[in-house]
Amino acid sequence: MKLNRLAPYQHSGNDPFDQAKAAHLCRRAGFGAPRDEVRELLQLGPVAGVDRFLQVDADLDARDEELFETVRRGLVNFQHPHNLQAWWLFRMQRQAFPLREKMTLFWHGHFATSFRKVENMRLMLDQNRTLRRHALGDFRDLVLAVSRDPAMIIWLDNQQNRKGQPNENFARELMELFALGEGHYSEHDVQEAARAFTGWHQDEFHFVFRREAHDFGPKEILGRRGNFNGDDVVDIVLQQRQAKRFLSTKLLEYFVMPNPDDELIEEATQVLIDCNLEMKWFLRTVLQSKAFYSSEAMLAKIKSPAEYVVGALRDLDAVFPGQELAELMAGMGQELFAPPSVKGWDGERDWVSSSAWLARGRFAEVLSHAPGRESYGPLLPLESHVPFAERDPRRYVDYYLARLVQDRVSDAKRQELLRYMVRTDREGEQPEAFEHDPEFRMLKSRGLIRLILTLPEYHVC
Repeated sequence: MKLNRLAPYQHSGNDPFDQAKAAHLCRRAGFGAPRDEVRELLQLGPVAGVDRFLQVDADLDARDEELFETVRRGLVNFQHPHNLQAWWLFRMQRQAFPLREKMTLFWHGHFATSFRKVENMRLMLDQNRTLRRHALGDFRDLVLAVSRDPAMIIWLDNQQNRKGQPNENFARELMELFALGEGHYSEHDVQEAARAFTGWHQDEFHFVFRREAHDFGPKEILGRRGNFNGDDVVDIVLQQRQAKRFLSTKLLEYFVMPNPDDELIEEATQVLIDCNLEMKWFLRTVLQSKAFYSSEAMLAKIKSPAEYVVGALRDLDAVFPGQELAELMAGMGQELFAPPSVKGWDGERDWVSSSAWLARGRFAEVLSHAPGRESYGPLLPLESHVPFAERDPRRYVDYYLARLVQDRVSDAKRQELLRYMVRTDREGEQPEAFEHDPEFRMLKSRGLIRLILTLPEYHVC
């Protein structure tokens, strides 16, 4: 008999919902595992904890949006990509509803669109808002909205899609990358679907349907025949069981584990069918499941650059200038609003190539560096962490290992970090320097944070 791996996880004395599992939920459903968030989840438990991520308070959301809009208007030259990237990174850090922001990032990679071709940051912003508005809703509504999105129309050349001269780009990507995957449609299906999207154009910032450019003739798509338009094509495609399997696989890879097996995929596919493509209900099932808290899932994924940098800032209550953060992230292989191709980001091992790893180390170095005279730069509030009156180096090591990696390090690494705390550049280990010099303790605290942020244990989630 096959186990129901998406059945609810039941915490018990032998398998408690502990700090490690609460931090796991924080990292997967949001960015980082801030200590206050972990404590809250420990009190709520695994069921109410997931609901806390899924529920959006309208009043708090409205106040957040007012803040984010104020920040957006305050950015000089908002048409510059780094300013829009900075705005979104600020949202990720300050958003009261991190799962919606995490899903917005997921959809950005799924419906990958780049400013380098669109060349209009207002359109990229509008698309970002569309993804967020539908992030936890009905996938069909999202696909319909994306098919009318001006940035997407430019990105996939649907402006050139006209009766008698169909452009196949959007129809092909709808089937290959957005809904079905390779091998589950024919070239004829693509050609006929392209005819259904003729005349779906954009006029500056808005979608327009140009009747004179639309092919109203009969079409045959995935075994169905009729005078179909673009809406009909979306419905026909999403009615395929393969569409649910394709999407559930990507969602499992994003939220649960990198390589889910066929059995788990089939189970998730049925969940997606049962919830009628409603993301909120699908995610509730997955994030509360036994599979989500299994040994195959926990710490099985490599953090994306967004998860790494935003998570570190939230874990440490730190502030980092958004434009500089965006530049560092680009070096790590993830430039927001500019996926490398229509496939989005490959992720996982690609996140830690040699050059990307160096860029991650650079971020850790810049974040932990002592501030200079300039007013512009990272702000790491050490004074709110371990009081510098503490003179025992073990207190600092224990505190930051618990705060940043939930103590997931070997005894050998812990001892090496302890030796670092009392080691000077010239005299070797000098415990008395740590005990008697507050500035030395502060310097070592910053170095300790940098070292932990570069441990492999911090780069998995």
